[in-house]
Amino acid sequence: MSQQRSITDFFTKRRKPPTPPRAALVAKTNRSPKKRDEPPTRVSASTDEASPVQTSPPPQKRARRRISETPQSDDDADWAPDGASPMLRRRSSHGMTTRPRNDDDDDEGLRRSSRARRRSSLLSAPTEHVKDDDLAMMCARRVKAPLKPVPYDVELIPKAARDLEGSILQRVDDRQKWAQDLPELVALCGEAAFRCQARLNKPKPATKHDPKPLMLEYLCDRLDVDDPLWGYQLRTSNEGWLQGFVTVTTFTTWAPYLRFDSHAAASGITADDVRDRAVDVDNILGAALEAQPRRGDPDNEGVVFPTVAEISLLGGLGGGAAVLSIALDELPREYEYVVLQATEMGIPFYEALGFTRVGVVAQHATSTNCTIMKPEGKETHASKVYRLRKNLRQLLRDLGKQDVNKVFQNAVDTSLVTDYLEIIKEPMDHSLLRTKLIAGDYNSLQEFVQDHDLVWRNCTTYNPEGNPWHAAALLYRDRCARVIERWREKHPDLATFDGNSKKYSSEELAEAADQDEDVMGLCVWSFPDTNVEDQYPCYLMALDLKKRRGEERKSGLRGWLERRASGEHEPESDEAIVARRLQRSETWLPDWPRGVVPRGRGVAAKFLTGGTSCYLGYFEDKDLASRAYDDAKSRYEHDVVSAAPVPSLSDAEWLNSIRQKRSKLLAAKPPPAPVERRARNLEANLASAQANDRLVAAAKHRYERTKKLYEQIVVVEDGVAPDYYFVHQYVPDCAWCRLVKLVARGTFDRGKRAGRTRWMLVPEGTQRDLDISAQRCFVVRSKMTADTDNADDEVWDVEDPRRAPMNDLFRSRRH
Repeated sequence: MSQQRSITDFFTKRRKPPTPPRAALVAKTNRSPKKRDEPPTRVSASTDEASPVQTSPPPQKRARRRISETPQSDDDADWAPDGASPMLRRRSSHGMTTRPRNDDDDDEGLRRSSRARRRSSLLSAPTEHVKDDDLAMMCARRVKAPLKPVPYDVELIPKAARDLEGSILQRVDDRQKWAQDLPELVALCGEAAFRCQARLNKPKPATKHDPKPLMLEYLCDRLDVDDPLWGYQLRTSNEGWLQGFVTVTTFTTWAPYLRFDSHAAASGITADDVRDRAVDVDNILGAALEAQPRRGDPDNEGVVFPTVAEISLLGGLGGGAAVLSIALDELPREYEYVVLQATEMGIPFYEALGFTRVGVVAQHATSTNCTIMKPEGKETHASKVYRLRKNLRQLLRDLGKQDVNKVFQNAVDTSLVTDYLEIIKEPMDHSLLRTKLIAGDYNSLQEFVQDHDLVWRNCTTYNPEGNPWHAAALLYRDRCARVIERWREKHPDLATFDGNSKKYSSEELAEAADQDEDVMGLCVWSFPDTNVEDQYPCYLMALDLKKRRGEERKSGLRGWLERRASGEHEPESDEAIVARRLQRSETWLPDWPRGVVPRGRGVAAKFLTGGTSCYLGYFEDKDLASRAYDDAKSRYEHDVVSAAPVPSLSDAEWLNSIRQKRSKLLAAKPPPAPVERRARNLEANLASAQANDRLVAAAKHRYERTKKLYEQIVVVEDGVAPDYYFVHQYVPDCAWCRLVKLVARGTFDRGKRAGRTRWMLVPEGTQRDLDISAQRCFVVRSKMTADTDNADDEVWDVEDPRRAPMNDLFRSRRH
């Protein structure tokens, strides 16, 4: 599962109880770990420049509200920054900023940096449950061992050639190999985002591109949960440096209700999207995906779509079109469709390869209780069926609490109890009940209770009286009887309702689901304490593999001759595509204001122009959202023009040539182990590197080593220059940091700091942010003299460890 979002919640210091060994992402996310045979180990506490990763988590705290012109996709200039945005991916990172625009904002209001510090609602967690403050910052996921430093500087990696000349493509099926290479994946995504931003902003457009790299938390989650997991790595043939990667899995959701429907208003497809982007306007792809078989339990292994593949991660420096095309060609034939979650900069890249935006809505639990009460007024038959099924899911949760020993949650292991199926002809357990609920097999309480009774009946049948399991089953039966009776009293109209008494269509059932406040546009990934309503729906794109396989024979010159001989029409001109999209956008979602979509208990607004969007926030009603959209339109519409259609690569001879020789590429010898090399060793950097060595040596000598790095000022071992860095992100179990360089901004002009240097974060995109191991970071004494909600506005006073200590100025600073 793998989002397109321009702004999201940011990584902040979260205080929460330590993560359990097999922790799932919180219920507000759509992801949960799959069960594996091996127990998790408990340890102590993207992309191409222009098209990074497919699935996007929440962009990082340093995200800006930018409106920017979508770049034209030439051959494959850079992989769309999906990693430069995971997504969210957010986990599903990762709730977007919700403050609506108001008249007091200045003209640059939508462009200002949003490196806000949002404190977690879990700050009040009892301290006795938090053994390590740093450990409490992590997302709920498996705890990992510290990552090893990358042996080379990613700024030295050359961009891959379009035809992959000088690079080696290697298939990787081993999850352990992906985990081992995680540091390289993270560093590569950061470098791809920086190069993409530098390339796109070089012409100094009126609005600025601000791609974000995939976050470490999101990468960890995908590599840990995706099952199956396989993909490709692109490395330089001489040095073995990572140039790109792509991972593939089977599309899985942990939402109890999910529907592909491009016509659903809640899916987040606006009239602006229809005007500027390739959208499934006739719901052909959406209907086909919705018709695909699905199976599984959303509370365990997830609901799996066996015929739908997913490109879960993608990132790199050049060669993106070739690598992704090879991955698509190598997909097993049982996959009929492939989906991915695109980020802002990645959309043109995927459109060039034939992907189209599809709408998808899902039930996101906004509370632990998913009960839905009888609405006021008349209720349709389909609405009552939907309400029955949702309340039955809540009933099953309550029944599961009565199974105190958790013996009825999963099926009996017949490899151990070999004669079980000889005695029990109709096995039943809670996981199977959930699977049948998701499949819509129950249309009445009676049907559900009849299956549920099999759980304890089977146990008493197999285990004779006097057996402790027999007694446990009877106790479970009595407890459940009381729970079911309370449910009947709470929902008297549903207790006697029979959904089979009257026919209803899938369209009527979908319309009923859209009235549920918990059913919103899909958000794949989120931080645990993020409100799902505050996030804009992910940008899901899909490709029909059956159609792609059929078109393989019609590519290139030979394909053109075949089409001409068969009388097939010529491709539609750009002018015709623009006119068609514009006409369709005028009638899109006529019941909703332009740029406004329903979102839970309120609405969300998004302004899109030139192919690039700006999320405007979450609002209580349509009028407020519509006014925000009109305000953004009046301010920025003159900056850019409507996006032109992205040129297709389906007939590109160079790409088809690479696809045809993919077997030879994949059969090449494995790449060498990565060569260790640092940019500091370049002749131009020798003097500054020596100065950095003296700075780091002084810091080591004066200050004690500490593991508390978040929001500290550090110097970097083996750095290129004697610079100070702000620890923007810190993942303690992985011992991994994202650093932002500080730059001198004048001096303090009064007080006891008068004459000392003022340090601030460099403007975003002007210098590389560093993704490095915490082993290379050494804290220096510093004091934040201006603490604001925006990290870009903070002012620091930093003690130079090479000079005499200033204890009177830095006494209050915590280390």
